[in-house]
Order: sequence, then C-alpha cells, then structure tokens
Amino acid sequence: MSLPTPTDRRSSRITALDSLRGFGATGVLVSHVTFATGAVGDPTWGPWFSRLEVCVHFFFVLSGFVLFRPFAQANATGAPRPGIRRHLWRRSLRIVPAYWVLAVISLTLLVDEIPPWTTWLSHLTLTQFYSSGRLLPGVGPAWTLTVEIAFYALLPLVALVTLFRTWRPRRTVLLLSLSVPVTLAWISMVGVGWLNVYMHPLWIPTYAACFAAGMALATAHVALRTGTAPRRWHLLDEVSRAPWACWTVAGGLVAISTTPIAGPLGGLGIPNGWEMATKNVLYLGAAVAFVLPAAFGPPTTLKRMLDHPVLRWVGTVSFGLFLWHVVVIDVAAYVYGPLLGKDSLPLVLVTMAGGIVLATISYYAIERPLQDWGRNLWSGRRRTDAGAGRPDPQKGNGQYPGELRDSRPVTVLSGQ
Repeated sequence: MSLPTPTDRRSSRITALDSLRGFGATGVLVSHVTFATGAVGDPTWGPWFSRLEVCVHFFFVLSGFVLFRPFAQANATGAPRPGIRRHLWRRSLRIVPAYWVLAVISLTLLVDEIPPWTTWLSHLTLTQFYSSGRLLPGVGPAWTLTVEIAFYALLPLVALVTLFRTWRPRRTVLLLSLSVPVTLAWISMVGVGWLNVYMHPLWIPTYAACFAAGMALATAHVALRTGTAPRRWHLLDEVSRAPWACWTVAGGLVAISTTPIAGPLGGLGIPNGWEMATKNVLYLGAAVAFVLPAAFGPPTTLKRMLDHPVLRWVGTVSFGLFLWHVVVIDVAAYVYGPLLGKDSLPLVLVTMAGGIVLATISYYAIERPLQDWGRNLWSGRRRTDAGAGRPDPQKGNGQYPGELRDSRPVTVLSGQ
C-alpha cells in the first residue's frame, strides 16, 4: 500500500470529544455520590448508579483514541513520529502536578494521622495500587491514574510493534485485537483466584482491550481520512450518521449490565470470573458506541450540541473535576455528618458545584500554566538543537501526543 501524499498540513481538533470528557467525569461524580449515600441500593435506580463505573472504560477508550492517533497519522502520511521523550514529558505534566497537589492535601488534611513515608512515596509515584492496602480519603479514585500512567509508558512501544515502518492499517487493527484475549485471560485468573481480587483488577491488563479499542478506532479514523481504509471501514462513518442510534446501543448495553448477568448489584459484592468478563465486554461495547458518533461521520445535531462552548469548557477542566470531587464529598461528610441514607440529588449538586470551582482553580492555576511552561521549555530545547545543527525530530510535524489532529484538505475538514 503506497503512502498518501498529504496536500495540506492544517490541523483540526475533534472538539466533540472534549465535551465527552465532561460527561464521563460527571458520571464518575454521580457514581461516588450515590455510593456514599447508599442510593446504589435503591431497587429502581440503584443498578444504574452502580454501573456508572462504565465511565472508566469510556475514559480508557478515549485515551487510546486520542493518544494513538498522532502515531498513526505520522505513519500514514510519512511524517516523523511523535518523539518518545516529548510524549512522556507532556503526559507527565498533564496529570502529575495537579495530582501531587491533591495527594499532599489528602494525606495531610483528610486522614486521621499523617501516613508513613512509604505511603507518601507510593502515592506520589502512583504505585500505591501495586500492593494491597486500604484506600485513603481523597486519593482513592486515583487508581485509574496508575492505569493511565502505565498506558502512557507503554504507548510508544505499542505504536512501534503495531505500526512498524509501513502503513498497514488492517495489520495494525489485527495486532491490537490481541489485547482482547489478554484482558479475558487476566480477568479469568482473577476469577479463579490465581490473582488478588482486590488488587489485580486495578492493573492495566484488565483494561488492555479498552485502550486497544480506542487505538483501533484511531487507526480506522486515520485510514478513512487519508483514503487508505478498506472499503468495509467506511461503515464506521455511515453508522455515525445515526448518532442517537449509537448512543441508544450504548445505553442498551449498560442496561443489560444492570442485571445480575454482570455481577452483584448495589455497589457491593465481588463478581465471579464469568460475571466480571461479561461486565467488561458490555462496558467496552458501550464505550465504543458512545465515542463512535463523536469521532466519525459528517456533521450531526449531536456534534453541534457537543460543540457548545459550555460543554467544551467543562470537558477542558474535567480532569480537575475528576480529581477534586471526592474531596468535596469528604468535606460534605465532615460538615453534614454520615452521608449514608441522605438524599443524593442535593449532594450531587453540591459536589458538582464545588468540584467545578476546584477544577477551575486547578486548571488555571496548576494544569494550564505548567503545560504552557513545559511546551515552551521543550520548544526552546528544539530551537537550541536546531541551531546546533542537530536534526529536529518534530520538524514539519503538526502532531502532538494527546491532541487530535488531522492532515487533509480543508474541503474534507469541513465534513467533520
């Protein structure tokens, strides 16, 4: 397969995906609030609340899509691949500084006593979930960040072994599909007791299929936009013309998971291996169906809705909302007493309001300044290297890890 010749280097961000992050963070928030109040045990809405953990799978699918796409784009167009050091540098600045601030506050103000230095070390290095131990206030949900960090570290290697030097999108998708048996085998070992049921489900093999699904979608997206996709892959764009049908499918899969087929309900109980595998398959399908119409297809009513400035802004600060909403819940428990049995709706509204305030502070005071500083520092190094006569690994490449970019004519861009 010959490489396509890019005719335009202008880039476009898939803005609809920004808004989806806000939905995902809100789902996580509602999940934690309803667990704290015991609403997950409600016979009507409890099963739905307890299955909002599907948002974790959604985030991992989205990460796979967002971060793999620059590698695939570079491979498809013959541009230099994103540099590994730059990738790791940018990814670290994206989550580590804000998380460190949360960890310091949580481990000093939200605990009964200051933990030992080993606890500090494990939490600051995001390795706390590689050993058994209790979840500490404020930083408990950070287990997802340990999975994300592992993915960030593995991504350049995964790109190397799935993309090779030549653009073969079908080969890439086939290799990525091997992650499915990896996830199922890992879950099976948890189910039969070979792995710790409290610790090992929080490790990256449990979610390897989610990341791979996102990377496969990114591969298909690049192939479709560069005219190198197999004919059958155009079905992805066609299906995305019916976005509400896609989201209905996603909702239907989550609805199936609210039955005992996916394990115990009510936020308590440990599923067996079969139930755990079933739940993960249902969640993965729902996450893919949720992302698909926002990433593929022509302009739709859904995309125009997701492009609303307010939704995009919430998506922009959604990482802070994810980080800080648990602190708001803990403060509410301190002020109002035990939350079990209390009405969930007022607490959801309070947590959302407080979480947005803290997320805004986090983004504009920590996340954005440090990312700008890191970008400027790296650019300065690139100029220094170029001035010294060294090759610039990113020259002519508009791709940056973590950003959704396109290299195609403007006439094509207008169709997204």
